[in-house]
Amino acid sequence: MRRQLIAAVAATFALTLGGFAADAATCTSAWGKNKSKARTFEMSTLNTAVESYCGAGRSNAQSLDGVFSGSGSWVLADVERSRASAKANRRFRATNSGDGFIDLSMNAARDLESGTWSIDQFPVATQVMVVLRSGRGFAAFMLEPFMLTGDWVTSHQLRVAALFYRSCQPGTPGCGAGNGTPTPAPVPLPAAGALMLGGLGGLFALRRRRKKA
Repeated sequence: MRRQLIAAVAATFALTLGGFAADAATCTSAWGKNKSKARTFEMSTLNTAVESYCGAGRSNAQSLDGVFSGSGSWVLADVERSRASAKANRRFRATNSGDGFIDLSMNAARDLESGTWSIDQFPVATQVMVVLRSGRGFAAFMLEPFMLTGDWVTSHQLRVAALFYRSCQPGTPGCGAGNGTPTPAPVPLPAAGALMLGGLGGLFALRRRRKKA
């Protein structure tokens, strides 16, 4: 019985790890003669079902309007660019572009081909996307509600990372739960549960004492 229990726990743990490893949103952008040039972008901590779009050329707010379902125009919040310094010191630097409503932070490893990203907030009733650019190719990834950090991987050096958002009113088309209006996650209250059980126990003990008296 004990061996069967251990085996079941191990199988569950393996399935759980497999599920986490499978989550990745990948996008490939191609351009040039016969699509001879290409870039692959991956957000390895986003779910495979997340919305993504690959394109070539301009990736500003105007060119991205209509890319994802929803209402309102995209607004540039923040941009970071790779510093073209010595190869060993390549990193991202913040710019003055964007309105600063949401702050994007980029961290790179392996000579700007992988790293992490993070944002400082996920506004309510707002859609947020990260745009990664390399060469003439770019990829746009819609962030899932409350996702404030994750990993990115590219096939070539990443040059620019930008953060866009658009506000929409709850109830409008394309602004439902999971696609505009984040659904708050249930908050566990173990301390409150313990207090409630302790209070009930105290009432029960008091009742028994009164009966004996």
